[in-house]
Amino acid sequence: MQFTTDDKLRAVAAFLTTLRDTAGCTPDEIKCLLDPRMIDGILAATDKAQK
Repeated sequence: MQFTTDDKLRAVAAFLTTLRDTAGCTPDEIKCLLDPRMIDGILAATDKAQK
């Protein structure tokens, strides 16, 4: 199975949403796990999508 860039972004966004909403991690805690610039972009996109 081949994953597109969009598929990968969705998977990362789902992972981050789980960390933030289910595990209660803060954005700063999440940034320790992955590149902060990537996280900022994904969190902004998921925040925009949730509104």
